[in-house]
Amino acid sequence: MGKDRVKAVVMVEPGRVEVQEFPYPQIEKDAMVIKIEMAGICGTDKHTYKGEMILYAGTEAEQRRCLPCVKGHEVVGHIEEINGTYLDADGVPLKVGIG
Repeated sequence: MGKDRVKAVVMVEPGRVEVQEFPYPQIEKDAMVIKIEMAGICGTDKHTYKGEMILYAGTEAEQRRCLPCVKGHEVVGHIEEINGTYLDADGVPLKVGIG
């Protein structure tokens, strides 16, 4: 895939995901684009997949999920573009290609 397009796994409805293409993002100041190698999903993602659209019901943290959406967090990947200064856990500046 060229640099003008990116792919993401999109949950389009409960119980169904598909790979979709999107325009390559234009990054703003203090942002970066990461080429994701893998991402973890959590229990709330699994609840959404099963069609449970209200999470943490009855608490201050209550949220209503909407579809379509891209799930996953705790990502592993490589920096493709960076527009700002970010430091790693040791205080070393991050740069393109680091991952």
